[in-house]
Amino acid sequence: MLTIEDQNISFAICADIDNPLHPENAAKNDTDIYIASIFFSPNGIPNAYSHLQNYAEKHKMNVLMSNFSGESWGSPSAGQSAFWNNKGELVAQMNDSYSGLLLVEKKGNDWESQIIKF
Repeated sequence: MLTIEDQNISFAICADIDNPLHPENAAKNDTDIYIASIFFSPNGIPNAYSHLQNYAEKHKMNVLMSNFSGESWGSPSAGQSAFWNNKGELVAQMNDSYSGLLLVEKKGNDWESQIIKF
């Protein structure tokens, strides 16, 4: 866990988000933002979205998912990086056809987003 400006941030990789104990433990440690860096294929991304949205809502923590875009070792990735607020609401989402950055910034109790395409 890392703390920046009074925000506790926990990190996850691909396998972690398939194990409900990982985000549960993050929540027990008062995580404000759960960041998952993953490589999910187009077939796997619906389950990733479902899990992460559920974790955000259930554990009352913001969730940022960064998924690789493009191809690696002959396997396609799904892209579609996304951010859910601590109510489980999808705040921002990239698509599956371009690379870029998904930026989110907390403004009071809300979040603002911006997508920078490469």
